[in-house]
Amino acid sequence: MSFRLGLSITPKAIGWCLVDLDAAGRATSIRDLGTRVFSPNDAAGRDPANGESLAAQRREARRQRRRHKRRRLRKRQLMRLLIKAGLMPADEGGRKRLELLDPYELRARAVTEALSPHEVGRAVFHLGRRRGFKSGRMEQQDSHSTARREAAARLETAIENTDAPTLGAFLADRHRHNQTNRQGKTMPVRFRPRSESEGPLWMPRRDMTAAELAAIWMEQRRHRPEIFTDSLHGRIHAVLLDQAAPARAPVGRCRVRPDDEQASRGLPSVETFELLCQLASLELDRGTAGYRRLRVDERNCLRTLIEERRGTVGFPAMRKRLGISDTCRFTAERQGLRGIEPPRLTHRLGAILGPRWHSMPLATQNDLAALLVEAEDDETLTGHLRERYGWLDEKRCAKLAELSLPGGHSAFGRAAIDELLPLLENQTIERTDPDTGRRYKSPVTLNEALALRGWTTDTDPERHSRLPPYGDVAAIRGSLVNGRVRDPSLHVALGQLRHVVNALIDFHGAPEGIVVEIDRELKLSRQALLKRRSAARKAKKSEAAHEAWLRAQGLPESWEHRLMLRLHDELPEGRKLCIYTGRALDRANLFDGTVAVDHILPMALTLDDSLANKVLCCRSAWAVKRGQLVVEAFGGASSAIFGEIIARADALLPDKAWRFRPDALERLGKSGEPLLRHLADRQHVARMVRTYLETVCPFPATVASTGRLRRWLEHGWGIADLPERQDWGLREHAADAAIAACLDGGILQGIAAAFEGGAASTIPEPFSGFSAQLQDELGTVIVSHRPDHGVSGALHRETAFGQANDEIDGKRFNLVTRKPASSLSARDIARIRDPALRAELSDAREKGTALAGIRHVRVLDLGDTITVRHGPDGRFEKAFQPHGNHCISIFERPDGRWEGRAVTLFEAARHTGERNHAEHRRPVMRLHKGDMLRLSEEDGAATFWVVRKLDPANNRVGLVAHHRIGPFPSTAYRQVSYNGLKALEAALAGISILGKTSRG
Repeated sequence: MSFRLGLSITPKAIGWCLVDLDAAGRATSIRDLGTRVFSPNDAAGRDPANGESLAAQRREARRQRRRHKRRRLRKRQLMRLLIKAGLMPADEGGRKRLELLDPYELRARAVTEALSPHEVGRAVFHLGRRRGFKSGRMEQQDSHSTARREAAARLETAIENTDAPTLGAFLADRHRHNQTNRQGKTMPVRFRPRSESEGPLWMPRRDMTAAELAAIWMEQRRHRPEIFTDSLHGRIHAVLLDQAAPARAPVGRCRVRPDDEQASRGLPSVETFELLCQLASLELDRGTAGYRRLRVDERNCLRTLIEERRGTVGFPAMRKRLGISDTCRFTAERQGLRGIEPPRLTHRLGAILGPRWHSMPLATQNDLAALLVEAEDDETLTGHLRERYGWLDEKRCAKLAELSLPGGHSAFGRAAIDELLPLLENQTIERTDPDTGRRYKSPVTLNEALALRGWTTDTDPERHSRLPPYGDVAAIRGSLVNGRVRDPSLHVALGQLRHVVNALIDFHGAPEGIVVEIDRELKLSRQALLKRRSAARKAKKSEAAHEAWLRAQGLPESWEHRLMLRLHDELPEGRKLCIYTGRALDRANLFDGTVAVDHILPMALTLDDSLANKVLCCRSAWAVKRGQLVVEAFGGASSAIFGEIIARADALLPDKAWRFRPDALERLGKSGEPLLRHLADRQHVARMVRTYLETVCPFPATVASTGRLRRWLEHGWGIADLPERQDWGLREHAADAAIAACLDGGILQGIAAAFEGGAASTIPEPFSGFSAQLQDELGTVIVSHRPDHGVSGALHRETAFGQANDEIDGKRFNLVTRKPASSLSARDIARIRDPALRAELSDAREKGTALAGIRHVRVLDLGDTITVRHGPDGRFEKAFQPHGNHCISIFERPDGRWEGRAVTLFEAARHTGERNHAEHRRPVMRLHKGDMLRLSEEDGAATFWVVRKLDPANNRVGLVAHHRIGPFPSTAYRQVSYNGLKALEAALAGISILGKTSRG
């Protein structure tokens, strides 16, 4: 028998359900269902504390390691070069003696007098300690880079005010002052941050260091030209000051030409392309006269207006330029947009380059802008500009280098945009004005231009018997960056989807059809998700206020009452009127039976039960309209009553006003037949997942549900009222998949038929006994959890310690570290290594004063450590504290008791965890987070639990029931000791990805 697969994909789990189909393709019974959980947090691949991608943290750690590695390599290369040139002693003892010389004094003297070669080498090597920053053009939009540039400007001013010839001479004056005024106010020579929130007051630039090196070289060459040659200066300059090219950020592929990269938004052609696309998509909402697109002359008029402006051109200004009444609205205006942005980069380049820029062909403008986008630093950019455009003077080159560029990329490549631009500019299409019936010429939209060019973005994917990795599917490869989707949660979810679907195909065979529903949090961008959560918090506050008002009035706090209050709040203050009759709707009279909630577009036609399709109205008007379109219920498009309704809708509910229009159903049908729109989610992520699944189940058998019907069907099919539903937990995802699996065109039409003539009394189930069978099947589901066996995360804590063997008040400490005196706690002061300093700081703390001149102190600590050796031949060592545990190894002692030992992440990464196979300790198992255990309870029942907490300090693990939803407070864990696991006959459950047991 054939079957259909339903999938519910969320940021942390996948629910799946198989329903058997009869010969007509209708669901007859539930064959199998389950839930696969791949993250204990709200979203896989993200930090549960702040929601940021874990990859961002790993990238920052890699960046720090890379910077440290390059600094060490640079020091070694510089030292070898100085030794070879005779500017450093070849023996280590000689170099150690040279370290005793004051490097600041040497740097100051090196630009005014002759020094010995070794003294010059000491000064040059010191230059490399803090060589100054050099901002790449990729960082110019970064706030930290801006702060560094401001600090460098302040330092440059300070140097000029002291008449110091170089940065080193300026620092030497300050260092000399500090040496002679040790008990007075010192002047820092290192560029430290002023506070945690503020950067350093001064910051050297790389060109300051380069100028000092050149000055030193020029002065010393006067005395020893045979040593200080141009060739040696070039080699030292390259090692000391050259910067590694920044890694190029991965760029996505063109929508229609996957072999091409997406074009940067910093190109004039891309700005023009996006402007023409926006203008072509504009529609005028003229009330009862209907919608129409712009004519060619209107498009050209608005294009000229926008290109003349420096800021956003609002829709009122567009209406004024076109001579259109304010009663008309642009559809984009109703969607919350303020206007259209002008081509800002083109304006800025025109202001810098003048008439030359405007006389350039578009291709030449693109070439110049591409230099600005692709240049790695200002020096390289200036060189290329002067080489290719000899008419550019130094002032204009500097202004071009300082120019801020638009971020991001277009969905299309440069070649595709070059082909589409002529079509968008010159190609027209004849349309019909719905008001007058006249034909008019309108510019083509982007989709029409793509069709004229013969391009489509819905490429048929290749067919496979099993799901391949999503990066191997050609149809979606163009939307990936560096072979992956940007959202880490979606990346993990797609990987788990492949494993689930392939396991189902292996066990049950290929499905006849697939219905996938994707959680809204996966479909939204990070910014849109944060905006939605902010709106949800506001709605929650509003709902709490509604509940308080209902309690004060002695009314039930039902969902229907809260809905009516929310719809009442949507109406503007002072104009809370019935849209259909114009009568006042007072809050006090909402619940006396004279007010009803109406579906603007009938449920029988749309099955749209969203808040956007609901409105408060008088019950008498609702009785007239129920089950009809507004235009049908109130006398047709030409009636005066209908005209008044449209006017009130425009004034009171502008975002919903289009639903009252005569062509509302036609407008809704532009994106598909109204009922089938529920099975045609058009958001980018939904389309991509649907295309991915089509590799094993071709279109149209694979569809993406919008999910808007799910909560409503839970009530209509009686699922919400099932007695055991509150205990489903994570099995709720399988229930959501079961609802999705039952959805098809026939089911939707059957539900819609129940609403003929108004509200439906009952919603027919997809098959007889659906909710009862769903409850029975869910009761047997074992939720599958992905175990965390990978060695990932910080291997140790950030603080580096030294080894110690000190005692304070009889307590022995084995670690010591330096801490800022300003951040010491009472506990830290009690552990200061120096007894005299400990007493002084303790007294100062009691008196509320601070000790002058003390920046850092050595504080003792106690704990397990990891020793890391570094330096030449590993002569130095640091101690770190382990950050986390990888697993717990359980052993059985000769007396039969179970004991455990934690294997830290550091040990697991080094493969140095305990592997004790001695006769007196029998290995039992290793427990990782996410492992599933089977326990035998006192009544003999077998239960399944998930390891969620490793607690080696207390010789126990924290377990949660396999179906429980996190996050878990400390009281939610079932704490079981190692020997308690033996008493419960604990064993690894061996639950497969489909929730099937493979071993006892």
